Amino acid sequence: MKKVVKIEKILIDKDKIPKIMEIFGCGKATVYNALAYRSNSQQAQDIRSFALNRYGAEKHKLPQFMSV
Repeated sequence: MKKVVKIEKILIDKDKIPKIMEIFGCGKATVYNALAYRSNSQQAQDIRSFALNRYGAEKHKLPQFMSV
């Protein structure tokens, strides 16, 4: 049986990702994992905060299928 759940993510323009990578000295995977809430380290929290406050990113709850 499949179930639809809402997953929280931060959506941002792709052209801003390299700028965030440069500012935080990290790779693309780190930024994408932070914005998708797959990691919760201090750096991930800082990336999310920076994206929301400085680049006008938006939080969204997106539907995702999960097997139950």
